[in-house]
Amino acid sequence: MSGLPCWTRLEASLLTPFDVNSIYVTAGVLGVLAVIATPIGQLSGFLSFRHAHADPDDAVKSRLVVAFGVVRTFFVPSLLEECFWRACLLPHPMVDAACIGGGPDCWAPYLIPNILFTLGHVASGAACGQVGLTGYRDTFYDPRFLLLAGCVGTAATAAYALTGGCVWAAAVVHWVPVAVWLFVFDGQDRLNGRLPLAPPGGGGGWTGLDPQQPEGQFKQ
Repeated sequence: MSGLPCWTRLEASLLTPFDVNSIYVTAGVLGVLAVIATPIGQLSGFLSFRHAHADPDDAVKSRLVVAFGVVRTFFVPSLLEECFWRACLLPHPMVDAACIGGGPDCWAPYLIPNILFTLGHVASGAACGQVGLTGYRDTFYDPRFLLLAGCVGTAATAAYALTGGCVWAAAVVHWVPVAVWLFVFDGQDRLNGRLPLAPPGGGGGWTGLDPQQPEGQFKQ
């Protein structure tokens, strides 16, 4: 392979097969991530179970919207972001032979992109605020969200490294928690500004929208 290291790594990572071993690694990384991130999210009050707002007569349409959202989330943001933050920036064994086997000289190339991945959400929040997407801004500024984003980024980096640079594994590790957060743990409502920002340590005190109250009113 030839060309700029970024594009060469991207090509190599896309061609690295998502084989049986990669599936096992991905499942293991997701399991560890769930054990770590779920208690953090629930104890901090950031994660809460989704409340149904849709008209029961429109249930089929709601399911289609969720299904489309789950599929879309794999490509954007998961695969798109992993192609940059992991595939382009992290060492790949087919391109960066000096980093095979690890060592102190290889730690920085893994650590720095992961930090930038987490902090990049702050910049995204600022941009969203400029165009009136205050729910996105408030969420991306939330330290609890940034902590969980750091966990997801670390897990994606681990999956990428342990599968020999397979960006598909990193994308799946990114995709599953994002989809679960959006469509199970009130993430979509939070981004849309329909949930209050619970104080850190709020635990189960905040339950989101009260189905018995008009939309936009909250209960605590």
